[in-house]
Amino acid sequence: MLLVVLLFLGASAEQQESPSTNLVVQQDTQSSLQTLQRLIHILQQCGIEEAKAMKRVNLSSSNITCNDGSPAGFYLHRSHGSRRWIVFLE
Repeated sequence: MLLVVLLFLGASAEQQESPSTNLVVQQDTQSSLQTLQRLIHILQQCGIEEAKAMKRVNLSSSNITCNDGSPAGFYLHRSHGSRRWIVFLE
């Protein structure tokens, strides 16, 4: 997502070099930046809600660890309106 933001901002900076459309580009850039900020805010909220909905379960055997040495486990997220579960391994 950061890459998209940087590419977007880079394209806006290149467009501002034209003196004849400077005012229009500034207004368009401000509008685009406001839209981008709203999108980032919405995406951050989705991540927070998603994290709250998941339940972490550690494996009962302490001998099993992740590659970085942390305890192995998984996350459960129940699907609404379905009997299926989504499992994220960690």
